[in-house]
Amino acid sequence: MAGLSSAVINVFKRKNNHYGVDWFYTTCSAGKDLDPNIQVGLRRCIGLRRAMCKRPHMAWKIHRIPDLYDEQDPGNKWLHNGCADPGNVFPDYAPHPSKSSTAEWGKVIRAKGPVGLLIQSIYAMGSMMDKSCKVWSRDEPYLDILNTPYQHVSSIFTELATKARTAARAWTKVINRNLNEIDQWVTMQSTKKLSGEDHAMLRTSHCG
Repeated sequence: MAGLSSAVINVFKRKNNHYGVDWFYTTCSAGKDLDPNIQVGLRRCIGLRRAMCKRPHMAWKIHRIPDLYDEQDPGNKWLHNGCADPGNVFPDYAPHPSKSSTAEWGKVIRAKGPVGLLIQSIYAMGSMMDKSCKVWSRDEPYLDILNTPYQHVSSIFTELATKARTAARAWTKVINRNLNEIDQWVTMQSTKKLSGEDHAMLRTSHCG
């Protein structure tokens, strides 16, 4: 994953070796987020929702799988109680794979299929999932994977993952202190009228 991420960045950064992974992906992805790590989690989420849409009669199996994982390990750190309780303790954000190992976050569950792999991705975002497949994140409304209108699932999941990536890097540099979110839409809209050369210079500064 780290090698793939570096390959994507190398396409844009050219000779600029001073960049922040989060700054780069958030401000230089003109459309969908290009971060391979986020794309993997997104595809796991969308894959589960598509399976639910195509085979609604099998919904009971999807709801049963989290129960089985919970029975295997009653101390599951990934499992949320399904209530908006201010006392809920969320896991730490996982570092980006290009910066450090995420092995500890992968050990949270012994994944045996798509649902387990999705739980790993959600946990690495500093989020949790309850038994009804709702994704709970810090200071954010939950994402109901199975009931949210299909056309919005992708954008909401990506937004949660992007915020988690930014938060994970918030204290790694002095310049990142208290930087909890980067508004991609505002960033892109404010640069529409710049020339190509100005865009190139701005992209370099955006990379951190």
